Amino acid sequence: MQRTVLSNIIRIVGIVLFLFILSSIDLPQLGIAVSRINVFSVAISFVLVIVILSLRGLRWYVISDGLGLHLRSTEAIDGLCVAQMASFMLPGALGDLIRVPYLKCRGNPTNSSLMSVLIDSLFAAVFPYLVLAISVIMFLNPTFSFTISMIILVILALCGSYCVYHLLKERLWPWFTEARRIEIEQLGGRGRLLMSVHISINLLGKRRFILGLMLSAGVWFTYTLLAWHLGQSVGINIPWSTMAIASTLASIFSTLPVSIQGVGIRESVFLVVLTSLGTENVIAFSLLLMAMSLTPSIWGFISWQRDPFVKIRSDYLSAAIIEPCTTINDY
Repeated sequence: MQRTVLSNIIRIVGIVLFLFILSSIDLPQLGIAVSRINVFSVAISFVLVIVILSLRGLRWYVISDGLGLHLRSTEAIDGLCVAQMASFMLPGALGDLIRVPYLKCRGNPTNSSLMSVLIDSLFAAVFPYLVLAISVIMFLNPTFSFTISMIILVILALCGSYCVYHLLKERLWPWFTEARRIEIEQLGGRGRLLMSVHISINLLGKRRFILGLMLSAGVWFTYTLLAWHLGQSVGINIPWSTMAIASTLASIFSTLPVSIQGVGIRESVFLVVLTSLGTENVIAFSLLLMAMSLTPSIWGFISWQRDPFVKIRSDYLSAAIIEPCTTINDY
């Protein structure tokens, strides 16, 4: 309980930082910058958001299908929207874990459900951390030879992937082992004692693994294209490659559990990276990007209201993850 309270308090850091940024800029000028975006630009942005969500949903569907889980592609998109909505109310990355009870309500076992979320998160981290590694190389020394750059790139990418895996495993593993213990007590020793990431990836097979990486690349590219389009709409005229690095760095740092949906952290990163483009323009762009990226939360809220399969609180989520599965008869 104390840990949950502390997590919620820490999340205020980003909000305080955001308020400080707002207090130091010209708000009327910020309004002018936001008003530059027209209806046509908004429509294009919404289309790009739908593409991102569809690619993410298809990636989770491919992973779930490889693990033998019952999940339709439309349900995968719906579950992602619910998870994004839950992230507003749960500290850290707990909101994403609401996908586990979402899968369990469709008759899926806890261990495979947890593993699908873990693998999907690892796939999602691949390209952002590759871009981060490239950015570090360029910052350290842009004159490095190709061979040295590739060595540093691989080392940084492996370190980043391991850190993501370690953090996710630390978060997921206690629930995973407890759920598997309950399952063994109820069903006996049937099945594997533990489903590791290695075993799960083998179950996916090469074709699904490659498809998952391709979908992750598509998600990353479309997101950077969305950021570049919004930047152009408010007068930030920079090459796509520059915006790709800036938006990727902002998305990585926004996952730190010191804010709500990255508010304050995202704006700070953009201000540092795009510092020469005007404070008001950069903040206007960041707010528009956040608004577009969070629009699926509206559908997630509608979906959860229609079927509130779990209360969106840390204690209820913990119980929903490790309790015995419930099934529905849609299959």
